[in-house]
Amino acid sequence: RKRPPPTPDTVHPAKRQAGPPLTPPLQPIQAVPKALEGLQVVVSGVFPTLGGGVGLNEGKDAVAALLTESGASVKSGLGKGFYAAAADGRAFLLVGDRPGASKVDAALEHRVKRIDLDGLKRLLAGDALSDVGAAIIANLSDGYQKA
Repeated sequence: RKRPPPTPDTVHPAKRQAGPPLTPPLQPIQAVPKALEGLQVVVSGVFPTLGGGVGLNEGKDAVAALLTESGASVKSGLGKGFYAAAADGRAFLLVGDRPGASKVDAALEHRVKRIDLDGLKRLLAGDALSDVGAAIIANLSDGYQKA
């Protein structure tokens, strides 16, 4: 019996290091200068379409660079100050593929807006955070697993 071809969701992160990426990179994302000025962002999940990195860091450097170049402040985790900024409409959780359950749960509990890559593109194009719909999260990360 033949196995189906591998996809990003079926390949163990440790095995993604070798060979070309399974998902082709997106076209460069265009941004209005300083489109995210004054916003705080926490990133969770992976972004294979942006390229770079492996395992749980796949695409994170690329997305962090895109965020900071657009004026956002990238935070490492959720906390009291971040929740206050989210309540004022100045912060959001950027979720990629397989985001971490603890960050997603905390964001839901504290009513932090969750945005996916499509929502980020809208923000970068000049849309307001309040106009971007919440991300639909289909699957959560299994967390770090040693190969």
